[in-house]
Order: sequence, then C-alpha cells, then structure tokens
Amino acid sequence: MHLRARPVGLALVLIFLIALGTIILRAVLIEKPHTPSKCTSMDADFISETRGLSLKLAETIRFRTISWSARQYEREELKKFGEFIRKSFPLIHSTPYINREVINELSLLYTVKGTNSSLKPYLLAGHLDVVPVDSSLWEVPPFDGRVVNKTYVYGRGTTDAKHIVMGILEALEFLLEKGYQPKRSFYIAFGHDEEVTGVNGAAHISKALQKCGVQLEYVLDEGMMVISGAILGVHVPVAMVGITEKGSLNVKLTVNGTPGHSSLPPPETAIIILAKALSKLEGSCHPSMFGKGPERTMLEAVAPYASFHFKMVYSNIWFFSPLLSWFFHLKPHTNALSRTTTSVNMVSGGLKLNVIPPSASAVVNHRIHPAQTVSEVLEYDQNLINDQRVEIEVLDSIEPHPISPHGDDVFGFQVLRKSIHQVFPTSAVAPTMLIANTDTRWYLPLSKVIYRFSPLDILPDDLSRFHGNNERISIKNYEQVVNFYYHMMINSDEEKLENKHGHSDEL
Repeated sequence: MHLRARPVGLALVLIFLIALGTIILRAVLIEKPHTPSKCTSMDADFISETRGLSLKLAETIRFRTISWSARQYEREELKKFGEFIRKSFPLIHSTPYINREVINELSLLYTVKGTNSSLKPYLLAGHLDVVPVDSSLWEVPPFDGRVVNKTYVYGRGTTDAKHIVMGILEALEFLLEKGYQPKRSFYIAFGHDEEVTGVNGAAHISKALQKCGVQLEYVLDEGMMVISGAILGVHVPVAMVGITEKGSLNVKLTVNGTPGHSSLPPPETAIIILAKALSKLEGSCHPSMFGKGPERTMLEAVAPYASFHFKMVYSNIWFFSPLLSWFFHLKPHTNALSRTTTSVNMVSGGLKLNVIPPSASAVVNHRIHPAQTVSEVLEYDQNLINDQRVEIEVLDSIEPHPISPHGDDVFGFQVLRKSIHQVFPTSAVAPTMLIANTDTRWYLPLSKVIYRFSPLDILPDDLSRFHGNNERISIKNYEQVVNFYYHMMINSDEEKLENKHGHSDEL
C-alpha cells in the first residue's frame, strides 16, 4: 500500500507543477494588442470645443423631451428638438447625398449615400427622449442646460443620450465642411421613445429599413462606457462594449384562497402560500452561467492590462473558472453578468384586518442571461416553487439578444475597437453584456453584428447619475464623444482595417 502511494503522490505533484507552469507561462506570454496612434488636439482634423460644441449640447437639454410611458411623451418638445437639429446643422440638411426622413411624426432617419455601392452600409443610433426627473433633488435645474465652472454640462440627457445624437451630427457636419463624401453608405437613426420600449420610434425606423431590403454591416447604439476601476486588478480604464443584451421576463404569481373570518384561519392563508413561494425566488436563485456568455471573453480581453497575479487568473480561466464563478456571485454588478437575476418587485393581498385574504399576488422580474431562454427560466421557476396552488402568469417577455461576433476578423468590431483606442488611448477594450435594454431589439433583423457602447469616460461613482440626479458630462469628455464618432465614420470607409492613424490622408 505504501509503495503504491508514492507513484500516485509523485504523479499528482507532477500534474500540479505542469499546471502551475502552464498558468505562469500563459500569463508571461500574454501581450497587449497593437493599437493605432492616438487622436490629439494637435491633429489637423481634431474637432475642438472651440467650435462651441458644449454650448450647442447645452441648448438641447432645454428641450424637455420626456417619455412618461409607452405612447405618452412630450410631443411638442420632441418636435422642437427635431427642428433645432435641422437648423443647427445646415450642411447635413442641404447636402444632396443626405436624405432626412421623419418617421412616425417624431423619430429621425438619415441616409448618407456613399460612393461605393458594393460596401455594405452601417447604422449609428441614438435617441431623442429622456426619463422623468425630480428636480427638487438636483443641484442644478435638470433642464437649464447649464455649463458649470467651464467644466461640466449639467442636465437630463447629457449622458443618456443627447450627447450621442449631437456627437454624431457634429462629426458629420465637420466632415461635410471638408468636402467629404463617404465611400460606404450609412444610416443615422434617432428614435423618440427609447426610454419606453421604442415601440413607436426605433420599431418604425426598423420597419422602414426592412421595407427597403436594407442589411447592415454593423449597428452601433448606446450602451456600456469607458469605466475606471470596474474590474479588479485592472488599473487602466476599460471600454466595455456590449455584444449582447439580457432578456427580460415579468411573471405574476397568484394564490387564490377562501375568504372568512380571521378567528378561524386555515393552516396557510393565500399570503402564507405566496410568501413561501417568494422566499425561494431570491436574487441568485438561478444557476451561474459563468463562461457561457461574454464574461469569459471580457476577462481575457483585460488580462494583458492586469497586475501579474490577476493576469494569471484572467489568462487561465480554463483553470480558475470555478473560483471566478464564486467571486462574481459576491457583488451585484458582477453577479448580474453571470446569471439570470430575480427581483420580487410588487406584492399585494388582503382586504381587511379581520378577513382571511381571498387572494394574494406578486410580480417578479427576471433579467435573462444569454445562455438561457424565456421558456427555460419559466420552467426553472415552476420547478423551484413546486406548488400547484401558485399560478404563474407571463406578463411580458423579451428573449436575450444573440451574442454578436467580435473577433479580429469582424469588420464592425475592428472599426469600433480602433476608434476607441484612437480617442481613449489608455483604455482596454472588452466585450461584455448589457444588463439593460436599448433600441437594438428592433434592429436585430437588420444585422447580426450589433454593439452597444457610449463613448463616455466615467468613474464608478458617476454611474448613479444615469437615470438619477445631477446627470452631467464633462466638456472634455463631450469633445471625445464628437471625435469618437468622427473616427467611426472615417474608419468605416475602409474595406479592411489596419492599425494606423494617419490624419493627413484621412480626408
């Protein structure tokens, strides 16, 4: 027995040493990707704040383009915003190879015709509407469009998403001033009701494009940002590119009982039965899907930028996957990336203090990981609750989006990555999952290559400003926004990208 144990022990030690050597070697050999030279204010084609960029953005904030609910939004304010756009960009609206359409009365669709019809067109998207505010909680009135300390533009819409609308238009107007006509045709789409599902805006834009038989090289809409301190062990900003979106499922749980006097209660009232069911639906009740979505690709993309210990982990997910799956579970934002999340949001039941409740109900929201489907999540809930007295009704659902291709051979991703590196040169670019929803749900029939990225450079503490109070964008960052969309247009004109950045020959 003792003699046999020695070879086994030696074999285990050998396996351990081989695994350790492989882990270290992979970490040592991993390199940062080659990046193009950065865009600077010294470049002849740099679009500068001296053009009054921030002041024009501030003017757009004064249009109270609030969406309250589906089909309920500030129509007159949206019309005023559309008219402001028309007057503010004269070349866009007078150039013969650019066509402007008003879709469903309030949304805008621009067609920019290129010189090479063999190149597949692309789409840049944003939205005109904003979410409601409680102005009493703001330091600066949310619709004043005020520039504070010559540093920030404050107001609802500065980062969601009037900066995108104006950034795209400023970049195109600048190009037209230089006598530019693109080789590759492209579309610009601004829906008017994204904040309330886009059913009257982007949905109609998509139908108009589908009717014309349009198929797109790629779509770029709002989404994730350049965030510092987002990934443990990575000390550079990370440009998080959404290559998919979570799905959504809202279900209503109902328990029906028999009403009566509370002095003669049954063993379990409807509320007790419902409470027992809800107690099983805690936030992480669905299994971890770590490694089955873009979370693995995200960590591998930032590995070259991580400190050595984390580089060993992120470059060897084949070994550390169980550890990472556990670690992702610890914090809400990483937990949301690795599983279908569950949130009990509404509960009701009972009629009177001394009456046994005739019924009780609750509404549960799931945000569905791309590795699962609506039907799989529903089935999991039913098995987890395992009580026929609890009726489960689907209120509404959206399937998770397909994961868009994002390799070195994917033109759209390479255009995006190159443009990010040119404008945010110190950042890593990492594919990830958007846990919210955008207008891209309507553009899925137009392309298999859809990305969700907003060129915002922020700290984690600023994330609460989105749909929150004191929304703002720095003037420096807005300058970056405009130049980012300029480079997207320039880079998209290539048939095949190379990592170069020659400003002198771009126009």
